[in-house]
Amino acid sequence: MLTRLFFLGVLLALPASALFAQAAMEMVKPIGESHRVSNIYSIIGKIDTVNQENRSLTVSDSSGVKYLVTIPKEAPIWLDRSKAQGKNEVGSPADLQPGRTVEVKYKGDPATRGTSLTADWVKVEVTS
Repeated sequence: MLTRLFFLGVLLALPASALFAQAAMEMVKPIGESHRVSNIYSIIGKIDTVNQENRSLTVSDSSGVKYLVTIPKEAPIWLDRSKAQGKNEVGSPADLQPGRTVEVKYKGDPATRGTSLTADWVKVEVTS
């Protein structure tokens, strides 16, 4: 009986550890290179405006569509330093500046996403 409970515990823990591992790997991937995420469950564009007080920003994609993105406190922000040949690292809301390229993985279904999104994570390109 104890063996069955052990294996049940392991099976229940696997999905959580897989999600943690995927989130940890996202930090090191450059913008647009997240397999099965980029441009499917995420948007990529330029930051137009930032509202630090509301933890929100507007992003325009390459086709000119504007998105209002809300960033919950638990959503990580990562700095993509790949173009500067640097190591990616954890960022903060202060790193979200107008004109920078950003990728936002949003919560919800891509088929019904609309233009008002809640971020799951955010990557912002830093070139220096």
